[in-house]
Amino acid sequence: MNTIYNKLTKYIILDNNYLYIIIIILKPKKNFN
Repeated sequence: MNTIYNKLTKYIILDNNYLYIIIIILKPKKNFN
């Protein structure tokens, strides 16, 4: 159970990082428009 939980949290952290990067990439485009 512990390993599965650790993997899940790792994936959640990865998802958050990608979301943050996507927001940073999208924000300037919105500003330009």
